[in-house]
Amino acid sequence: MDSGYLYASGFGDAEHVALKDAKKQLALNLISVIEVNEKSSIVKTSHGVDTSFSQDSSIHSLPIEIPHLEVLSHECGEKGCEYRYRLSKKTWQKQVEHDLTVSYQTAAIKLKNLNNNWRGVKDYFHAEELMTKSAVQLDVLGILDSDAAQSYRAQHLQISETMNAKREMLSISFVASNDAFSHQIHELLSRHAFASNHGGISVYIKTKSQQGRQGKDFVAKQSIQLKVFDSNSSHMVTQKVITVLGKSQASSAAAKHAAEQKIIKKLTNKSIYSVLI
Repeated sequence: MDSGYLYASGFGDAEHVALKDAKKQLALNLISVIEVNEKSSIVKTSHGVDTSFSQDSSIHSLPIEIPHLEVLSHECGEKGCEYRYRLSKKTWQKQVEHDLTVSYQTAAIKLKNLNNNWRGVKDYFHAEELMTKSAVQLDVLGILDSDAAQSYRAQHLQISETMNAKREMLSISFVASNDAFSHQIHELLSRHAFASNHGGISVYIKTKSQQGRQGKDFVAKQSIQLKVFDSNSSHMVTQKVITVLGKSQASSAAAKHAAEQKIIKKLTNKSIYSVLI
């Protein structure tokens, strides 16, 4: 096989299915993450203590954009088709280098004139998204051509240091309306790194709950409204409304609690920017 190419096989009942499978296998072979979850339990019985241990592992690839694959051959049988592909390392390297150059230039522009306002927050998180994506692309480039990756690593480090410095400029104040759940959300969001008592951005939190019945179930509709203002302006720059349903056969209070937990989970698993946009 030509060392200037990467090779992969894909299986499926159609060519587009096989292509997707081949790209998945190629990504797994290049850059993959193994996650291991361990669980142990101790149960007391009349005969003593029983201890059990289990371990689950999974492997997945990081998000890699793989360009066009060239079909070398294919064979089809009763169980589907196998397609064999190859990808030019040089072709992929050129694409990755182009994408990195554009990402670093864009991130640098976003960070250059950053202000402590809503636009500044948007620019910062746009730059952060670009850098997260670039980190994976940089790993790919390191596999394709380690020497070429060195100069890009220097750029990546420089922009990352700029981001850390600019991060200190941004601040968000959270203000809750006069209800218990709003104050609970206020406490949750105020743990964020950007939280400040005197932020350049103010986020007003208001919650609303409606309760009813659906057959045998108690149902609660819980909404949270987040209004965002630049602190030096009375004009709202954006707002976000999140609405969920909670159900319980026990009581309306249990349904309301279930809905509130869904809201909390949504806010906990996202960055403050993805919550507000």
